Amino acid sequence: MLGFALYYRVEFQIPKINLRFFIYLELGNRSAILVDDGLASGFTMRVAVAALRNAGAGRIAVAVPTAHRHSAEMIAREVETLYCANIRGGLSYAVASAYRHWSDVAEEAVVKILEQFKTKDR
Repeated sequence: MLGFALYYRVEFQIPKINLRFFIYLELGNRSAILVDDGLASGFTMRVAVAALRNAGAGRIAVAVPTAHRHSAEMIAREVETLYCANIRGGLSYAVASAYRHWSDVAEEAVVKILEQFKTKDR
């Protein structure tokens, strides 16, 4: 049953991640840096890494300020570089617990920022 639950969690993230990459991804063989607020289970990051690999990314680095030890080890095996300043253990882990002040960022706000970046001269 645990295997099914893990598979379901990964499969549930794939359409969401793929939609984001189809909108914003123009990689070729260039390097990519994935940045997030932290890794709890690591499933979303794992799907993002797979999407970048499928899009032909060269080197992939992941940068997160905090992560559960198990998730950090899993992601480190799948990318060329992992930057993480705060690795924690324990039976359960929530990214928000590593922050003094926490608030979610709406997906619409992230899309707006990415659109602004996309239109700037490089």
